[in-house]
Amino acid sequence: MTTSSVQGVVERYARLRHAIDSETPLLLVRHGRTRANREGLFLGATDIPLDRFGRHQAQLVADRIAREWPADAIVSSPMLRARTTAEPIAERLGLVPTTVDDLREMDFGRFEGHTFEEINRLDPDFIERLAAFDDDDLAWPGGEQRGAFYRRVWGAFEQVVHDHRGRRVVVVAHGGVIGAFMAMLRGQLPGDPTIYGLKNCSVTHLVVQRPHTEVHRFNCVAHLDGLDDTGYQDDEVGECD
Repeated sequence: MTTSSVQGVVERYARLRHAIDSETPLLLVRHGRTRANREGLFLGATDIPLDRFGRHQAQLVADRIAREWPADAIVSSPMLRARTTAEPIAERLGLVPTTVDDLREMDFGRFEGHTFEEINRLDPDFIERLAAFDDDDLAWPGGEQRGAFYRRVWGAFEQVVHDHRGRRVVVVAHGGVIGAFMAMLRGQLPGDPTIYGLKNCSVTHLVVQRPHTEVHRFNCVAHLDGLDDTGYQDDEVGECD
């Protein structure tokens, strides 16, 4: 398998590498839009579906991947919003998606379902502690510790790469998961919220090789150009047909 469709290398990083002469192209896809995304809610461990607009986005990213990067495998977070995004991609590619538990989103504990402004009113001291981006010991009340989240995310990607040498793999996950992974790959602090601006159904294209990982595209949504959510504002919560 080759990467002849790649249009130039953007970045190279040595933290993630193959131990032998091989390569694994990765297509990282953030799930489609949900009600929580629409309303600006912190929702990680809560398992909610895509909204109608998100399901439309999933069809468009599936079309692009099938057209430009016919993949050999697809893995997904076990969460409904990721699995529902993976399904049309898998269907277009003639593949069966598998789930990887450690690709699930961060658990925000008792702040699940709240906006940033609401959390700041409820616990301003916690919001202040969040600003210490290098504090991996910080845990969301009743939820997940930063460092534990980062370790499981990095381990999940290492395992995907190890298990798919020489194969192109679609990985469908979450903004926090892909953002944290990319930050660690680049040597950034994954606690910095400015790195988590990944758009719903964006594609990030990497190629893991023996000397380094190449980043060819990041947060690309060319397949969604001109798309707006007119007519998709009246979704019912839980609608998923």
